[in-house]
Amino acid sequence: MGWTSSIRQALGGGAPGAPTSSSDVPASMPPPLSLTTSDDAPVPPPSSSKKSKQSPGSFEAFDPTALERGVAAIRELNTSPHAERALELARAQEMTKQLETQAAIESARARNNEYAKSAQMELDELRKKNEMERLQEEKQTALYKAKVQSRLEEQQLQQRRAYDEEQMRKQREEFLEQERIKAENAAAIEAQRLAAYAKQAKIDQETARVRAEAEADGRIKQERLNEDVATRRLHAEKEASLQERLAVLAAHYGNVRSMGSSIYEVASDPVKCAQGVAAVTALALGVYGARAGTGVIGKYVSARLGRPNLVRETSRRNWLKPRNWFAGTATSPAAVQSAVPGGKAVDQVVLPPALRSRLTWIADTAAAAVKHNSPHRHVLLHGPPGTGKTLFARALAADSGMDYAIVSGGDLSQLGQAAVTELHALFDWAEQSPRGAVLFFDEADSFLRAGRDNANVISEQGRHILSAFLQRTGSDSHKFMIVLASNMEVRSFDEAVRDRVDEFVEFTLPDDEERRRMLKLFADRYLMVEDGSVGPIRRWWHGAERRPVHAFSDADYAELSELLNGSSGRQIAKFVISMRAAVLGNLTPKATVDVAGQLLQWQQWDRKVPTVESIVARSKKDDAKDDRPTQTIVDAPSSPPPS
Repeated sequence: MGWTSSIRQALGGGAPGAPTSSSDVPASMPPPLSLTTSDDAPVPPPSSSKKSKQSPGSFEAFDPTALERGVAAIRELNTSPHAERALELARAQEMTKQLETQAAIESARARNNEYAKSAQMELDELRKKNEMERLQEEKQTALYKAKVQSRLEEQQLQQRRAYDEEQMRKQREEFLEQERIKAENAAAIEAQRLAAYAKQAKIDQETARVRAEAEADGRIKQERLNEDVATRRLHAEKEASLQERLAVLAAHYGNVRSMGSSIYEVASDPVKCAQGVAAVTALALGVYGARAGTGVIGKYVSARLGRPNLVRETSRRNWLKPRNWFAGTATSPAAVQSAVPGGKAVDQVVLPPALRSRLTWIADTAAAAVKHNSPHRHVLLHGPPGTGKTLFARALAADSGMDYAIVSGGDLSQLGQAAVTELHALFDWAEQSPRGAVLFFDEADSFLRAGRDNANVISEQGRHILSAFLQRTGSDSHKFMIVLASNMEVRSFDEAVRDRVDEFVEFTLPDDEERRRMLKLFADRYLMVEDGSVGPIRRWWHGAERRPVHAFSDADYAELSELLNGSSGRQIAKFVISMRAAVLGNLTPKATVDVAGQLLQWQQWDRKVPTVESIVARSKKDDAKDDRPTQTIVDAPSSPPPS
């Protein structure tokens, strides 16, 4: 190909794309060869002066001039000293053409790859768009189906509600019809019974009239026959009555005459007159003094030995009851060993650490006040019910060595006008206590709440009770300590009451750890039964042997604590007692987590079961609302749900 290119260049003056100037040729390359004559003039192209008149396909039309020039060029190239370089130049040009062609091919291939990639991306984008459109269509279809299903369910619900309302209406109409028929039957029966009674009364009246007429006729006939006998008997009765009256008058006049003579005799003698006056005066003083003294002595004995009416529970003995005279005199050795204190009573109450430390400090200050005869500090306990407020009051009295008395605030409102007197008697009884007393007022907000100025909040009797309480607690006391308990907030109390309180303590519901401790404590207390095989003497001496009736582990206590989340201490104790009842009632041999779950399920079901009163009230309420449709009453199940 290199020789062909050179020949073509020599013949035609250079191929297209060949270098046309000296700048396009490398410096080491010789200049291109040119076919020249001996006198350095370019050989003109052959031309024919004669115009051939023959056809192009005839042999005579062939012009050998170009062929001759090519042969001359080949000969000159063969004899030229630059022939090898010209060959190398031709090869280099050919290699350059191949590289350019290869580069063009690679560029075209890259363009094809880019085009294919862009086409694939467009195809993926189109496919993704189609998928999104398909998903959107499916979503729209699902929404439409859901809407149609919801509309269908709503229509079915409306139809069911209309059917239930129709059934309830028919049942009510049937019930009213039955009641009407029953009332008509009862009225008819009552009318028949009244008619029978009236007929019987008429017959009885006629019979009594006939009997009375017969008896009167017989009595008249008898009196007519016995008229003389009756007259003599009447005269005898009058004579006897007259003699009896005369005897009574004679005896009366004799007594008056003797009394007058005695008075005359005493009045005439000054010594006997003075003795009579003294005797009458002494008798009057004795009668009235005994009456007044008996009341005073009774009040004193009641204050010292008895118990006020307001006290619901106390640790102080009531010596006016004979059964308390010998209480605690025959204590068994086992009871003595179990009564040995292992710590403070406050420590036996399950409380949060911070609250426990504060209550322990309050108990220590109360014990120190008793020991050093210092004034007591009053406490107000507030929080949800069943969180240990009453139990802390007992523990406070035990740790301080004082007696405790539990008073319900609702009892004061029930006493009426006697409430103030009973309240004063309570404080007098507390002041007479030899060891001091802790007065625990439960539900104290019922008679110590704020609002004295508003008659709609507190009645006049309530203001009298509040004033009496403030009057008895206005000064420091060395004999009693007031502990108020309430489920309400502190601000619900009267400002003067809050001013008399030294410590405000809030009780909260137990957390998980406290519930676990309570469950263990109550399980050891209630889920332990006595062994019946032990004799009474051994039981009295050594104490009763107890065995557990539960199989709870630490993991079970944790699970039960999670189930009882939000429960108070009292509710947890009642729940453990219900498990004890299940065991002793032969419902299960031992208390387990499954039994506890069943009991909780029953308790929750019991709270949801509607009562007969609630159903009747709801029915009356629905009947009163004529502009609203009657609600459907769902009958409660006849038995608890199965476990």
